[in-house]
Amino acid sequence: MRSKLPLFVGAVLLASCTDSATRPSIMAPLVRAHSVASMPSGMVRTPFGLYPQGCVIEVPRGATWHPDGSVQHADGSITRPVGCAAAMNDTIKSSGHPWRPPLLPPADNGWIEDSKEYAAVGHTFREIDADWGVPSNPDSSYSGGDLLYTFPAIEDPSYILQPVLQWGYNNSFGGNYWSFTNWWVGAHVLGYSASIVYPNPGDSLRGRIVPITCGGGGCDWELYSIDKTLRDTTIMTGADFDDDFKNGYGGV
Repeated sequence: MRSKLPLFVGAVLLASCTDSATRPSIMAPLVRAHSVASMPSGMVRTPFGLYPQGCVIEVPRGATWHPDGSVQHADGSITRPVGCAAAMNDTIKSSGHPWRPPLLPPADNGWIEDSKEYAAVGHTFREIDADWGVPSNPDSSYSGGDLLYTFPAIEDPSYILQPVLQWGYNNSFGGNYWSFTNWWVGAHVLGYSASIVYPNPGDSLRGRIVPITCGGGGCDWELYSIDKTLRDTTIMTGADFDDDFKNGYGGV
C-alpha cells in the first residue's frame, strides 16, 4: 500500500578536504567526514560515505539509472560500471568499513542527526515531499574543507533515494558554495544527477521522490531537486527498482 510522507529536512556534516574550486557564476541534519590526511586516494565522499571514484556515476539529463548501476542514455546506448563490487570489498578490507575509514581524532563522521519514519505494516513509501531553506554559508571554521550534506530520503534494504543539498567539495564536484542534486545510492554503485542546481542562502528548496509507474513488485521512480526561488530543477529517473521502501527520513 502507498504511504506519503511530507517532511522537514535537517543536515549531515563530513569533515573533509580543502579544495580550490569556486562557485559557478550564477545567481541543512549534519554529517561530518574525515580529513584529507585520513582519506584514501581515488575516493569520493558521498552522502553515504566513501566510494571509489569509478563507482560514483554521473547521470546525464534524459538518461535512466538501473539497479545494477548501468545508465541508459537518451540515444539508447548503455554504460556500465566495472569492478565496483571488488573495489568496495577492497575498501572494506583496508578500512574495516566501507564508509567509515580510520579517522584522525577529534572528528565527527556520518549521520550526526536524522528524523526517521517507518511505514506501517503492509505499506511502503511511494512519495516524499520535503521543503526547506538554504542555510547561511558556513563560517570560516567550516569553510576550509568540511563537507556538509542535508537531505530527505526513502530507503529499502538495497537502495537510498535522496535529493541532497551539499556544501563543499566531495572529490567529484562542489566547492565553497551550495550544490543541490539527486543521489541514488546502492551497495556498490552510486549515481547523481549531472545537471546540478546552485542555490543561494535563503532560497526555498523542495525535494521530491515519486513513482512514475508501479507493477509486479517494482516501480520506476523520479527524483526532483527544486530551487523554488531560482525556478531551477534537476530530475533523475530510475527504472525497475523494488517497491519496498519502508524507511522514510524527514531529514538527515
